[in-house]
Amino acid sequence: MIVIGLTGGIGSGKSTVLQIMREDYSVHTLLADDIGKKAFEVGTDTYNMMVRSFGEDILTGEKTIDKSKLASIILNDDKKLKIQNEIVHPYVTKEIKSELNKLRGFEIVAENHDFASDNSVDGGHHEASATDMGGHLQDADTQRAEYRRAECCHDAYRDCQAFTPTHLPVIVAVESAILYEAGCDSLCDEVWVVTATDETRISRLADNRGYSKELSQSFMSRQMSEEEYIKKADKVIYNNGSVESLRKQLAILMAKITLK
Repeated sequence: MIVIGLTGGIGSGKSTVLQIMREDYSVHTLLADDIGKKAFEVGTDTYNMMVRSFGEDILTGEKTIDKSKLASIILNDDKKLKIQNEIVHPYVTKEIKSELNKLRGFEIVAENHDFASDNSVDGGHHEASATDMGGHLQDADTQRAEYRRAECCHDAYRDCQAFTPTHLPVIVAVESAILYEAGCDSLCDEVWVVTATDETRISRLADNRGYSKELSQSFMSRQMSEEEYIKKADKVIYNNGSVESLRKQLAILMAKITLK
């Protein structure tokens, strides 16, 4: 099983990337946000720790945690944000680790097909990739060649799915904006970061969530910088353009990781 950590700042487009990975490559996904929500459920140890730390003023009439009240407390108080993170992050990491352990050992079994030796994929040669995932621009001919090879790999990958090949690994993507902060990167074979310019992210957050520029910048300032994300990541997905551009980049990355 291969575990990919998918991270990036708010508004970078992680959800779109994850959707493509699910729909085009049948990647199994674990969302840290969804897991983190369980930490707020009434009666859990983490719920009790939150109430002890922040007081019953954060509760609704039904005794559930009012996240808007909690957000108003931690948004402008780094010490209280740290307290929340020290409660929630270990829980998220533990639950993700538990889910990955459940998934390990699942083998996709098939007869008479070996994806790793599929001759349709670049004659069996799989050299360094990408529209330069290291951050350097490639010339147009090199990009076109990569895209052609990626399309072949993508088609071969989909063909192989129909045969459930023996050597096609189960791929799991763990999506989290706090992948590094929560220590979940240690559970991953590779970390892919989705990045976009500040202007693009602010525009997306305004369109998709109704955030003001000031609110978006406030959230962004509390996360790692794009430079930090890129420096830490194994692969970088640039999401300033179209969905088609994302698909091309992902085709290359998915081809490479499944052929390791």
